[in-house]
Amino acid sequence: MELVHEIVEMEAELSVWRRDIHAHPELGFAENRTSDFVAQKLVEFGIQVHRGIGKTGLVGVLREGNETNSIGLRADMDALPIHEKNQFDHCSKIEGTMHACGHDGHTVMLLAAAKYLAETRNFQGQVNFIFQPAEEGLGGARAMIKDGLFEKFPCDRIYAMHNGPGLPVGKFSAVPGVRTAAGAFFDIDINALINDNYVSKRAAEVNPKTISSLKSINPGLESPNTTHYSIVDQWGNAVSNTYTINWDYGSGVVVGGAGFLLNNEMDDFSAKPVSYTHLTLPTKRIV
Repeated sequence: MELVHEIVEMEAELSVWRRDIHAHPELGFAENRTSDFVAQKLVEFGIQVHRGIGKTGLVGVLREGNETNSIGLRADMDALPIHEKNQFDHCSKIEGTMHACGHDGHTVMLLAAAKYLAETRNFQGQVNFIFQPAEEGLGGARAMIKDGLFEKFPCDRIYAMHNGPGLPVGKFSAVPGVRTAAGAFFDIDINALINDNYVSKRAAEVNPKTISSLKSINPGLESPNTTHYSIVDQWGNAVSNTYTINWDYGSGVVVGGAGFLLNNEMDDFSAKPVSYTHLTLPTKRIV
């Protein structure tokens, strides 16, 4: 596999776009300038644009031929409430807001794919370019879905990715099937009583202040918003059978160095270890 020549030729242009978006970061559901920028580019490429899907979200539609196959390509657009300390010319011009999670890069990656496909049209069917707002814990995907994203723009498959600063350039981690992750949050309200039969001097040390020492989480379905958990301490002993968990959709949790995906569909709330396949692909770093 080789780099796509036409996209390599876009390098200078993509760098300008990325730096412009980086210099003008916007928080979730306030990505007005970014959404305008994306819409303008899509129109220039000859792609049909649909705005207001999930407030500041938008979808570009490109169709070729008469086949009904369709895919979705998705990127997020929002920034974080972080002060940027970089000194380069394209550092954030918005005080207290920064593209610290790389969504500026994600947005430009999807724009590059849109431009390439619009110019080459080497496919049959429909491509939906999904630019999502508010990925950083505010429920942008949910807002788009509530606005009829998949009814208006059906997708046989949908693809997305997130940059991985801990991976070498050109290294990708993937899993088969459906997999999502997000910066969603949940609260753990602990009202722990040590079992009367649990006799150990160390038991006295297990209290809500030792949350950081929890080793694993074993969830069981209780109700859509309240789940009872069995939590194990750092010694492998059950601390309590009932902890109240207030959760949000799409949560990914790392406990004690182990990765878990919380699959919290209404009828399936389960923790599953995440196992990735690592791929090495031709990659060009654009800054």
